[in-house]
Amino acid sequence: MAYTLGFRQGLRGLSVFFSLSVFVALTGCGGGTDGLESSSAKTLATVPAGSGEVFTVAPMGSAENVQSAQARSFINAAVQNTTSTSVTAADLFTWAERSYPTLFPAGPTSQTFQGYEFRFYPSTNWYLGVSNNRVYVLNASQTQGQVVDVGALTDFVKPLSLSDILVDRVSFGRQSVFRLTGENLDSKDFTLSVTQGSCLGLTAIANSPTAIFVSCLVQSTGPLTLKASLSSGTTLLEKSFVVPSPRVVVSTNLGSMVIELLPEAAPLSVLNFLQYVNSGFYNGTIFHRLEPGFVIQGGGYLPDVTAKTGLAAPIPLESNKGLSNLKGTIAMARTAEANSATSQFYFNLADNPGLNYQSASSPGYAVFGRVVEGSFVLDLFSAVSTGSEGGLANVPTIDIIMRTVAQIQ
Repeated sequence: MAYTLGFRQGLRGLSVFFSLSVFVALTGCGGGTDGLESSSAKTLATVPAGSGEVFTVAPMGSAENVQSAQARSFINAAVQNTTSTSVTAADLFTWAERSYPTLFPAGPTSQTFQGYEFRFYPSTNWYLGVSNNRVYVLNASQTQGQVVDVGALTDFVKPLSLSDILVDRVSFGRQSVFRLTGENLDSKDFTLSVTQGSCLGLTAIANSPTAIFVSCLVQSTGPLTLKASLSSGTTLLEKSFVVPSPRVVVSTNLGSMVIELLPEAAPLSVLNFLQYVNSGFYNGTIFHRLEPGFVIQGGGYLPDVTAKTGLAAPIPLESNKGLSNLKGTIAMARTAEANSATSQFYFNLADNPGLNYQSASSPGYAVFGRVVEGSFVLDLFSAVSTGSEGGLANVPTIDIIMRTVAQIQ
């Protein structure tokens, strides 16, 4: 499945380009023509078309003549696809309609005439387009029915360059932040898609012309491929990362263990466990049940043998996934109800085939990982004596405390 995030940034441009006061200055409306001497914009009496022909802007006249003059002048002189492969007239239209919807309300489609492209906005009587990499506008009242050159296309729409997609780390079950680097990243609409693997909730969290930061929740291991594409479908950059199997270190007062989790077989159990881990829920809790040669269970009680609050919703049982309750594996504890596991888990201190899935009426318990470092700590646990406390049986007589439980990969 592909996950897509669309970027619809405000393209760079002259910040006051479309203000009414600037147009009055550009066209000399309201007295004088000093505004025509502006170096950045001027009213043109004649405008060269891409073919080399010269078309004269008709003078103001009746409404019909003005409309005819506008259409004739703009079609022949104002709009032509730019020769740049990175910046097009369509980019200008998109930017103008998004940034100045009052003047250029979205809806019109691009029109062509004798090789030229333009857009006319009938509700406001504005024409907008590009010719020879110059931006032009035309309006009966605001430009006196004349075509106005308001600057180079690249003053408004900068060529986009995407150089890399970077990430500090990709970890299953955690938010990863990807950094897209390049130039003029705010100059075009483009999409970022996950084309291989799973990373949910693609969200842009910060952006600038040279960097865009995107976060998502990684929910697969192995290859994770991201692709940045223009809205036209052209691929800008595609890059793959490798998501390792998640690992968690359980640090206790008797030693530490590293657990490798197995999301390919038990994704719900792993995600559930990691949510508790990454929220700090397990820090300071105890192993409250110890049966040497069988299991040691924890994740739900504090040292005073009171239940810890703040449990998430129970998860479905994932016991029939091909994983067995072998010595050194970790599995979800639950009540007699199959789909009741929350925070508590246990380590198998021996091979326990009786805890595996047998049938629908005897569904067993869901294994979701295994100890890969520090397995001797389980033997240390087994040497602790037990008794009854707080209404519970098989409670270690000395506290076995999980000081910290943290995801390290």
